[in-house]
Amino acid sequence: MVNVESYEERTLPPPARECVDTLHPAFSSDGKYLASMCVLTQGVFRIYVQNPDGTKPRAVTDVRSSEGFADLDWAADNQSLVYAADLHLWRVPITGGRSEMLLFAQDAESVSVAPVGNRLVYAQVRHPGSIWRIDIASLTKPKGPATKIISSSRGDLAQRVSPDGKYIAFLSWRSGNPEVWKSNREGSDPVQLSSFGGPQIGTPSWSPDSRRIVFDVRAADKPELYVVNIDGGVPKRLVTGTPNAANPFWSWDGHWIYFNTERPDAIWKAPAEGGAALAVTGEGRFVPQESMDGSRVFFYKAVGEQHQVWSASVDGGDERAVTGMPADVGWALARSGIYFIAGPPRHASVNYYDCVTRRAGKVADLPELPIVGSPTISSDGQTFLFAGIERPESDIFLVQGFR
Repeated sequence: MVNVESYEERTLPPPARECVDTLHPAFSSDGKYLASMCVLTQGVFRIYVQNPDGTKPRAVTDVRSSEGFADLDWAADNQSLVYAADLHLWRVPITGGRSEMLLFAQDAESVSVAPVGNRLVYAQVRHPGSIWRIDIASLTKPKGPATKIISSSRGDLAQRVSPDGKYIAFLSWRSGNPEVWKSNREGSDPVQLSSFGGPQIGTPSWSPDSRRIVFDVRAADKPELYVVNIDGGVPKRLVTGTPNAANPFWSWDGHWIYFNTERPDAIWKAPAEGGAALAVTGEGRFVPQESMDGSRVFFYKAVGEQHQVWSASVDGGDERAVTGMPADVGWALARSGIYFIAGPPRHASVNYYDCVTRRAGKVADLPELPIVGSPTISSDGQTFLFAGIERPESDIFLVQGFR
């Protein structure tokens, strides 16, 4: 909080100890209260109202959103709050209770209510992602430029090629909610494999026989693992014995599924058919991937403000940094190295890190897209996939007569 006359700054305490972050502060028009959004975990939020000095916080409502929590403002009467989540606008009384969806707003990512005049404005934003492919001629040379292979009006990302090279598993919003889908290697014949109807879903990972897919779902306050057969059927929850489980990765021998817990972040592995998990690393490690020879597990490690690539023995211990790999990049393991995406927006490139020489070099420039990420490489090393957003679009809508 900043005093506009003296410019004195003061940091307010979070409204609750369980808040990972506190965002979107908004004063009521009479200045008596301050509302804010508390991040409990990924996809789970809580709205608080408190005094302007940060005292006497009171929870208003919990919000579970696969699309994130985008904005918050007070209604003109200071008796309710309007917020943007799951690409819609919602209204909730400050006394708590059930949130009401405002049906006039679609793809909404921000909101502002006029203190007088019965008006509201919101931004309608559309930024669907597509999945792109680069065919690899050698470890450091492409066969040609990137081509788009999977796209829809609602967005597709988080793609993974099956070990046998026949299919691609990916996340898509084309049904109206994030769900797991599969297609053939060329991106055609898409088939929906899950039907959770709203919760946030994480990146899928293939079993080594290419018959099953594991992924995480945030249907409640914590992520849990589910496994689905590619021939159809209801996904089954995988019991791990841990408080939560996210970012799974199937081991190459098929016996284990790696994952990380959240708060604290640490790497574990559980039997592929379910059972008590074993700890692999200490805290501050997340997003595991096992090497193709099954000897080591690679992951992000939080080092200060950076996320660096480290590895450890699959049985735990012998942790070491991957020297020469840049921090804070998206990456995917190959047989003898790591492919990663680096560079500024619209000028990014795919690069290859050699685990023997510990040197990295550019493989190919990526299309001039404002956002790229989610890299993956097929097990035969011939297909590199990534997700990219081509044309973010937004419009501002004015709503008259809002009360």
